[in-house]
Amino acid sequence: MSKKTIIVVLILLIIFVSTIFSIAYYTGKNIANNIDIKIIPEGRIERISGTVVTLAFQVQFINNGDIDTPEFSADYKIFINKIHIGNGHLPWISIPKKSYITAKTTITVDLTKLGKALIISLLQGNLYINITISGTGHIKILPGMIINKEFNKTQLVKFL
Repeated sequence: MSKKTIIVVLILLIIFVSTIFSIAYYTGKNIANNIDIKIIPEGRIERISGTVVTLAFQVQFINNGDIDTPEFSADYKIFINKIHIGNGHLPWISIPKKSYITAKTTITVDLTKLGKALIISLLQGNLYINITISGTGHIKILPGMIINKEFNKTQLVKFL
């Protein structure tokens, strides 16, 4: 092969690989734009023991798009009434197009962090808490190519 042929083949290969990565990147951005989260407005008090309470609630990760997410995971922080209480993690999964998955989130909270008003509500069995989920979703498009999507949702949750 001549040098010219080798150079032409290399240039075509670079253009081909660049095109594949560009298509994958824009497809990933499109998928990311169609991902949303929702906090289910009802939770459960799982346990009260001493000065701690264990609360469970659900977060939906929604794919509003027309493309299945190849692989999706999320890392997020959990806030109760603007106080950071804990962290959550959703392992790698796929979310079908126009569908969602639901992740159960359980946190154990020191009652002193909840405050007096919330403790009274808790004891009366009528506990409403503002929960904020703030974090990043990760969409794996190709090996080594991950598109991130930031999210931040607040929902008033009634704990039964």
